[in-house]
Amino acid sequence: MNATLAQIAVKSLALLGAAVVLGWMLRKKSAAARHLAWTAALAGLLALPFLSVSLPSMHFAPAEKMLAPVVTFTADATARADITPTPPTRAGRVNPARTPRSFTNIFAILWAIGATLGCARMVLACAAVMRLRSRSSVAAGSEMTQLAREIGLRRAVDLRETSAGSMPMTAGLRRPTIFLPASASQWSAEKRRAVLLHELAHVRRGDVATQILARLAVSLYWWNPLAWFAWREFLKMRERAADDLVLELGASATEYARHLLDVARSTAAPAPAALAAIAMAQPSQLETRLAAILDSRISRKTPGRFAIALSAVAAAAIVTPLAAIHAQDTTPPADVENTIRVATSQNNFEMLDRAAEGFIKNRQYDAAQKMLEASLQVRAGVAGKQSPTYADGLVKLGDLNWEHLTSQGAGAAGTATERSRDYYEQAVALGDRPETAQALLRLGIFNIKDASKAEPYIQRSINTGAKGDVYGEALAWMAEIRDQQKNTAEAESLFARAQSAVEDGSAEQALVREMYAAFLTSHGRKDEAQPIEAQAAAFRVRDIADLSPTALDGADAKKIGGRIVSPGVQKKVEPGYNREAAALKVQGTVTLRCVIGPDGKAGNITLVRGVGFGLDERAMDAVSRWTFSPGLADGTPVPVLATIEVNFRLL
Repeated sequence: MNATLAQIAVKSLALLGAAVVLGWMLRKKSAAARHLAWTAALAGLLALPFLSVSLPSMHFAPAEKMLAPVVTFTADATARADITPTPPTRAGRVNPARTPRSFTNIFAILWAIGATLGCARMVLACAAVMRLRSRSSVAAGSEMTQLAREIGLRRAVDLRETSAGSMPMTAGLRRPTIFLPASASQWSAEKRRAVLLHELAHVRRGDVATQILARLAVSLYWWNPLAWFAWREFLKMRERAADDLVLELGASATEYARHLLDVARSTAAPAPAALAAIAMAQPSQLETRLAAILDSRISRKTPGRFAIALSAVAAAAIVTPLAAIHAQDTTPPADVENTIRVATSQNNFEMLDRAAEGFIKNRQYDAAQKMLEASLQVRAGVAGKQSPTYADGLVKLGDLNWEHLTSQGAGAAGTATERSRDYYEQAVALGDRPETAQALLRLGIFNIKDASKAEPYIQRSINTGAKGDVYGEALAWMAEIRDQQKNTAEAESLFARAQSAVEDGSAEQALVREMYAAFLTSHGRKDEAQPIEAQAAAFRVRDIADLSPTALDGADAKKIGGRIVSPGVQKKVEPGYNREAAALKVQGTVTLRCVIGPDGKAGNITLVRGVGFGLDERAMDAVSRWTFSPGLADGTPVPVLATIEVNFRLL
C-alpha cells in the first residue's frame, strides 16, 4: 500500500507539472479556458488513485517490434499424469520487504491525517452554508427572472438576505442560492445588477460543483505545493471568467470595477462557509481582477460544449496512461542473518514475514524459507505452539513451498511437495478455522486422485467459514469430485457457486473458469465453454505482463539478422509442472515473447499463446530466471527480441 501511495504521489507531481506547463501555454487565452484546464487537472488528481489501483500495469515494449522476433528458444516440462495437483506460482505478486516505522509509513500516516482534516473542513463548511441558509430570509427583488434570462440561465435560483456586512455569495448544488447582505436593498440599480449578474454567472458555469471538486483534490494532496498553486490559479481564473461574462453582457468595465472594489471594502465573507460557497470579492485576488477587468485587450471568450468535451478527453488521455504506469520495485531484500537476529531479539515475527515477502519478490526462495522458519520460532515463543498465531506461521511455510519452491523444476519439486504437506498437516491439526482453510483445501488436492480421501479435506475447507478465493476454489474442486462421481447436476451447481465466490480479476477466478470450461467441453458444450475460456485467457495475458521483470533498453530492442548476432542460452531453468494441470491432464505449448537485455536477462515478457491452469505463469517464472549470452551488434551487447516456447507434456 505504501509503495502505491508513493507512486501516486510521484504521478500527482507529474500531472500538476503538466498542468503548469499547459497553463503557461494558455496564458493568452480567456480566463474561462484557463479555468477549464485547471479544473480538468484537479479532477484528474481525484481520479488518479482509483485509476492507479484499477488499471493494468503499462509496459513499454513497442508492439510493432514484438510481432516477429527471429530467434526462438524452447524448453520442456514433464510430469506423470497421476501426480497430485498444485496451484500456479505467484512469484512477484507480494510486496517487498519493509522496515518498521520507515519513512514511507510515516508519510502514509501523515498523508491520511492531512486528507482527513481537509475533508472534515469541507464537511463543516457545507454545514455552515446550511446554517446560513436556515438563518437567512427571502430577499425582496423582482429582477432575478430577467437577469437569469439575460445570462442564459434556465435553473431556478433562490435569492436570500443575510446580515449586514456579509459579502455576496453563491452556494448550493441541487438548489443554487445567492446570498446578499441586508444593505443590498439600499444599493443603486447598477450595483445590484452587477453583483447579481456576477453571482448568476457562477451558477451558469457550475462553479459551486467545481469548487467542491477542486477543494477535495487539494485536501487529498495537501502536502503537494503544486496542488495549492493549482488551487490559487483555479480560484483566480474562476472569478475572472465570471467577470468576463458580466462584461460580455454590456456592463461598463470602469463601473463594474468600481462596484467590485466597493463590495470588497464594505463586506466580508463568513469564514466557516468560505470553502463551500463562492464569495464575490476576495481581497487577495482583487488587484489582478481589477487589472483584467480594465484591460480591453484580454480575450473574454467562453468555451463551448465542444471545448469542454475536448478538455475532458485530453485530461483522460493524460491521466489514464500516467495512472497505468507502475514503477518496478528493485529494493534489495535485507540481510538474512541480521534481520533474523534483530527480529528475534524484539520478538517481532511480523518483521520476518515482511522480509520473507521481499525475498519472494526477488525469487530468493531459500532465503524466504529461512525467514519464515525463524518467524515460526518467534511465534512459538510469543503465543505458543498450540495458538492460531503458530498455525498461521505453518500455513505461510506451506504456501511458500507449495506456490514457489515446487516451481523450481522436477528435482526440487518433490522435496518442496513433502515439506508443504507436512506444514499443512501440522497447521490443520491445531483446528479448523478460516486461517487454515487453504491448508485443508491443498491437503484435499494432494489426494485428489482418491475422491474418498480428498472430499473430507475439501469439505472441511468449505466449512471453516472462509470466504472469497479459497472458498470459491474449494467449491470448484468439490465440483470436480462430483463430476468424477457422475453427479453432473451438482457439479454444475458447485461451479456456479464457485464463480460467484471468487474475487473478480483474481488468479483463482481464472482457474475456476478454466475448470468450468473443461467441464462444459467434456460434456459436449464447447460453445458455452469458449467465452469462459476467453475470459480466463485474458487474465493470463494481463497476469504475465504484471509479473514480468522489465528489460533494460527494451524500447531499442533489435531483431536478429544482418549485423545483429543472436544471443545464446547459458543457463536454462526447466519449469516445474503445475499440479492442477497435471491432475486435469492439461498439456500444450506456452509461447512467450520477451526482450533479452545486454545483461543476458529476459524481461518485458508477454504471453502470445497459453494453455492456462497456471502453466503460463510457470513458464514465465522459469524463463525470467534464464541467463543468456547477450545479442551483439558489431561486438557490442544490445537488447534483442526473442520467442520462447515451453512444452508441457504428461508422461
